[in-house]
Amino acid sequence: MRRRPPVDSRNPGIGWPPVIAVVGQNKMMMKKQRAIPCILTIVALLLAGCVGVSLGTPRIWQERQIKTLESADRLILLTWVRRSAHESSDRYDIELLKGEYRLRAEDNNYLYYECQEKIHLVVQKAGKQADGRYMKGGIFIAKPQTNASYPGGAYIDWDDGKKLLLVSFDSDFFGFEGKCWHYERQNAAQPTAAASPSVDK
Repeated sequence: MRRRPPVDSRNPGIGWPPVIAVVGQNKMMMKKQRAIPCILTIVALLLAGCVGVSLGTPRIWQERQIKTLESADRLILLTWVRRSAHESSDRYDIELLKGEYRLRAEDNNYLYYECQEKIHLVVQKAGKQADGRYMKGGIFIAKPQTNASYPGGAYIDWDDGKKLLLVSFDSDFFGFEGKCWHYERQNAAQPTAAASPSVDK
């Protein structure tokens, strides 16, 4: 009986008749095709730190007296960002839209970059949506060399012209500066604080 030639493990087609070689190559192609969705999933998870839902930080709920500004400085989000905050069983999700956020206010500790469209705020209580609305708001960033309690986060417009800080950003947001967001400043110097007295708690 004629013995079959040995198989090269690096290439199933070597040493085998053409039909068997084609079958072996087709199986390898199918394995590669199955691997593509897995690779895409991994890429999506890596991007989640930039655009996905964070694990959440404690809710802030801090009202701030501000001074309005007319500045050409902007913060540009290159993709949407969703961040969460929690208090007991309540959860607050804020979705910040892709686009430009214009510097429109400041206080002693923070600069306020306003979204050009309303941001989406969703409140969940005990795992069920209790409220959901679109509100004016944006991103607040701590001024350098101040006693700010938070490096930055998301705010909404509140009563009597105040800003209400709701969600603080963690290191995963600031770690993506230059990749997922950046500043566009007209002047190198930051605006000076001239707001009503406001103390971080």
